[in-house]
Amino acid sequence: MEYLTIAQTAFYAVFSLSILTLSILLAVALYYLLGIVKHLRKIAENADAVSGDARDKLQELLDALTRLPIISFLFNEKKDRAEAKSKPAKGRNSK
Repeated sequence: MEYLTIAQTAFYAVFSLSILTLSILLAVALYYLLGIVKHLRKIAENADAVSGDARDKLQELLDALTRLPIISFLFNEKKDRAEAKSKPAKGRNSK
């Protein structure tokens, strides 16, 4: 009977130490995970700022290109063709 109590005590001691070790490892993993999340948030904010700047620069570039005479002529010609296709043709059958 004495062996059974010693085995039971040893089992509970090992089990308690393993639970304690797993808890410490989990706390360390959560600490590093929170650090990673903070860094990812900073990266996302920087990417958002950079994409906003890039969007503004592209808009400025498009505005500058549309002010060029040859480009505006080509775009206006395409718009005129598109408007002509969308308007119904006036002919003998239209009343």
